[in-house]
Amino acid sequence: MNKLIQLLFILLNLSLAERLYFSDILECNYQFDSDYHNSKMILTIDNHKYRETVTYPNLDTFFAIPVNKNNYNILYYYDDSHMNPQLTYKYSEGLVIDSQINYKDIIIKNNKVSLFDNQYYYHKKHILNIYLLITLKPLDLNQDNLNLETYFNGELIKNNIMTPINNGISYNLELNGNSGYNNLNISANTNGIWCSCPSISNGYNNNKYVLLWITDIKDDIINNINVNDNKIKLNITNVHTLLSIYK
Repeated sequence: MNKLIQLLFILLNLSLAERLYFSDILECNYQFDSDYHNSKMILTIDNHKYRETVTYPNLDTFFAIPVNKNNYNILYYYDDSHMNPQLTYKYSEGLVIDSQINYKDIIIKNNKVSLFDNQYYYHKKHILNIYLLITLKPLDLNQDNLNLETYFNGELIKNNIMTPINNGISYNLELNGNSGYNNLNISANTNGIWCSCPSISNGYNNNKYVLLWITDIKDDIINNINVNDNKIKLNITNVHTLLSIYK
């Protein structure tokens, strides 16, 4: 029985470790000012619009995506001529955690609902990088505020308040991860009625997007795996396989 438990433990570690893959990462930071609450800004990457990037006025917005090159054409689309858009971006690299995001519509009604939960395994202490962008919809403007709570290894490390008017949240974090198992949970908590509804309207109104990747604390990220002194380059996932592309 002990050997069976040990085997199951090893298999679980391997399955969680296989969810990590090395990639270049495009990191974007953008925002715009406008007096029109419903104005929107969307990024385009090589002329493809990504609905996950939609943002609203006066929100400091963070978005990151694994990429397979470092020379993408990054532009933005907006629907308000009075906007003052700003966009900066850079490329980095790390071990991306292959997280499965639930894009189904979720009703949040007078309770606490988990929107994202991820457990991963890494063999040593590290930095967990998080880029989050989420917009939720209240039933109406009379709903109670919503708390977006971020937990790492059971500890509340960030609590953002979402109001019916300012119903978007975005952030980037760098957290100290433990050697072994780690868990990230993002939950919505409210006494009102809200919806996490990516499907609403034409898909360019609400979003729910998280990207996680690992970097070593001593900046010794491994670009290659050495096997018998021969370097084997890791495959990089194509950007088009990860997000919904809307032309």
